Amino acid sequence: MKKILFATTALVMTAGMASAEITWSGKAEVHIIDTATAAATIGNAVDINLSASTTTDGGLSIGWSNDIGNGCMVDLADKNCDAQSPDLGAGAITLGYAGVTAVLGNDQSDDLYDDSQNGDVAISGAAGTITYAIVTDINDQESSWKFGASLDAFALSAAGTTADDNGNGAAKATLTYKMGDTTFSVTGDNKGAAATKTSAKVVQALGDVSVSVAAARQGSTNEWDLGVTYTMGTMKTIVSLDESNNWELDVTYGLGGGATAFLGADNRNTVLAGVNFSF
Repeated sequence: MKKILFATTALVMTAGMASAEITWSGKAEVHIIDTATAAATIGNAVDINLSASTTTDGGLSIGWSNDIGNGCMVDLADKNCDAQSPDLGAGAITLGYAGVTAVLGNDQSDDLYDDSQNGDVAISGAAGTITYAIVTDINDQESSWKFGASLDAFALSAAGTTADDNGNGAAKATLTYKMGDTTFSVTGDNKGAAATKTSAKVVQALGDVSVSVAAARQGSTNEWDLGVTYTMGTMKTIVSLDESNNWELDVTYGLGGGATAFLGADNRNTVLAGVNFSF
């Protein structure tokens, strides 16, 4: 849920007024986490997102955004708890004009190949069904890029970086084809200096159930994943299994009023459960 404030500031030594739209939203959570290596603990967290924006007479949009919080917020997909920073920091400045957006800020933009890294300048835009983006880290002189295009039932996406987590250039591409309730995709990833990984995935929608089957090969290693998603009203259940018998279970249930109950578990004896609400 987004809250909007309008701030008007008198400019010193001028007769003009500056107006900006200020928005804020957030999420609060209470949870219990139990793992194989640590006893069950109860925690709570809050994450507040702040932003301000204005548009010049010439049509240039200017915005600022950042977030502030405390505690750690459960990440069901990764089965961990993400720490929320209590420090507001400088955040990022966003400039937009004629369909092109620039985001400026030290380490404020994710690397487009591997989001475990960050950049300082990000530029993105679109032309018809073609999308593009580039992120540059000025300090480390590293860059990443992303490209996307679609034509009827086909979609192509590609991304690359001049330096992955190991400092090597890397690139990947995915071709997707959708036929009715079935989606096929093929991905090639050169993995930098590591062996190239190729994978294929099929997702079949069957009413309230969605089934995905994926297979991959990297060097002499074969992998496969099976996933089932079941949606009933505001409840969603996701079950997954891979070739090593690693399994995960995620359940979310919308309680109304922006509140959600959640439960996650996996084969490593990790259990996460709690309730959060958006405001």
